[in-house]
Amino acid sequence: MADKDAEGILAGLEPVTDAVVCVPIDSPRAMDVDDLGEIAREVYGADRVVVSRQLGEGVAQAVALSEGHDTPLTASGVLIVGSVVLAAEARALFGRP
Repeated sequence: MADKDAEGILAGLEPVTDAVVCVPIDSPRAMDVDDLGEIAREVYGADRVVVSRQLGEGVAQAVALSEGHDTPLTASGVLIVGSVVLAAEARALFGRP
């Protein structure tokens, strides 16, 4: 959402995440995904940011990033963060009401 502190949220997540995948949210209050990607690049560095044009594609990219290591990880996964609108879109994508 455009009214959220995207930079502050990303800065809080950066130390504990390897990468970020930015996706658009279907809401008039949403921040443009390219603008979000630019903020993410400032926080994470360009090599750790992916901008996707669609949630399903973004989830697939995030899964590939989380599984793309040669050595075994103690934990890996995908965290969907942003708004209740994005959470609802993700639940629908995964077939959850």
